[in-house]
Amino acid sequence: MNFVIVYHQSDNFGDNLIGECFGQLLKAALINYGLGSKDYRICYLPLMSNELDVVREADAVYFAGGGLFGLCYLNFYEPMRKIAEMADAAGVPVFFSSMGINNMDANEENEHLLGELLAIPSIQDISVRENPSIFRYYADMSGRGKKLQIRTVADPVTWAGAVYANSLKKAAGKESEACPADGRKLIGINVIRAGLIRANDRSWGLTNQAEYVTELRRILIDRGFRVCLYTNGSTNDENTMCYIAEKSNISRKELITVMTSRQLISMISACDGIAASRMHSSIISYALNIPATNIVWNDKIPCFYDECGLSGRVFSIDDEEGNPLKPVDVAKKVADRLCELTDGKHSQSVDESYLMSLYDYIYQSVGAILRNSSSGISECTEYKYNEVCEKLSSLELPTGFDISDMENKIYGSQKRYAEIYMKSRDKDKTLKRKDKKIEQLREIRKDLRHECVHLKKTCDALEIKNAELEQENEKLRAKVAHFENKRVVKIYRKIRKFV
Repeated sequence: MNFVIVYHQSDNFGDNLIGECFGQLLKAALINYGLGSKDYRICYLPLMSNELDVVREADAVYFAGGGLFGLCYLNFYEPMRKIAEMADAAGVPVFFSSMGINNMDANEENEHLLGELLAIPSIQDISVRENPSIFRYYADMSGRGKKLQIRTVADPVTWAGAVYANSLKKAAGKESEACPADGRKLIGINVIRAGLIRANDRSWGLTNQAEYVTELRRILIDRGFRVCLYTNGSTNDENTMCYIAEKSNISRKELITVMTSRQLISMISACDGIAASRMHSSIISYALNIPATNIVWNDKIPCFYDECGLSGRVFSIDDEEGNPLKPVDVAKKVADRLCELTDGKHSQSVDESYLMSLYDYIYQSVGAILRNSSSGISECTEYKYNEVCEKLSSLELPTGFDISDMENKIYGSQKRYAEIYMKSRDKDKTLKRKDKKIEQLREIRKDLRHECVHLKKTCDALEIKNAELEQENEKLRAKVAHFENKRVVKIYRKIRKFV
């Protein structure tokens, strides 16, 4: 049997982890039904890929999860619709799993598109990680509201502790070159790209973010912690991290760069606490039983913390009226909470029922697919939580993930460099055109100056000539007046003589 897992591939490794963890859970469910590795094939399909022929050959298509659903600047809608329509034409069932919503650009004019997406008959079932009421609204809008069951499940990355158990064992005890152990507890401060918060209609800009990071770092160091700055892998995030470090005189030794999902998991596992900004830093921390906090720039963040019963660990960056809070005040609150969570008196563990909500969904949907196929499976007992963990830890992760992570990160860096290069070239061309125009204007100005000098000389000559003519005119006026006098006198004498 052929299964296609659609996920968003990027250099933000939280997205990649969704696909990786979902794939391992799907394998566990297939094994649970008694299938061997030769009985099925799993193809991982990046959402933005153009190589969609695998959809037609599939027995089922799973959208693995994440904030794919909605209308926003990320532009996920069109490829989702295209894949669902292609599957529908081929008679392939589609399952939306662990869906999150990015609806920042939805409005009365375009919301019908989301209803039309869910109206595609190939979509069999929907499970969501947040905002089930919004998904129900669009399901009802689609006209298939009664046919589409919507249930809430965990994000696939909540299973990262089991999925990456072997990798974590191998990495255990190894010191980070960036932050060597010295007896102090280590807090990782997660940095996100400049502009992400504003893009989500929140008030903080880069200056606010930099102030928050530097103040939080200062407070934590003053309280006896080691601190490192890291990102979830995104090149844009890393550029912002380096900018903040440069502006705040933070040593490069405190900055950690991750090249793969596996390295991100390993890096977070080495920390005693995490001050997250991206949600999947929090989810990874939760999966590894590491205390974390998160600033809120998107509603999905408090939704996750509410689902796992840890709502006291999120911190707003805006007041109730949407005005920005002072970064130093937010940093103080985050530092206080991390101090409480890492004092040795608190312990946490994952909510097994929360994690199992996702496995149950996958197991049941797989069962429906297998029963509709010619595989001839018989009913079996569903794994319990410990059995799922044991199975996941025994499954090797495809090595291709590490390679594709690095290739995608390098490609992303090259793409951004190319974009900057092309913008720079365009600016150079614009500057050259402007320089040429400036030279032309300088030549015109030079000609005008010469013409002005010539005109001034002409004006001066005319003024001299005008003065001479004025003098000549005065003489003529005097003569006319003299002759006029003589004529009047003559007439006067003639009149007296006549009288």
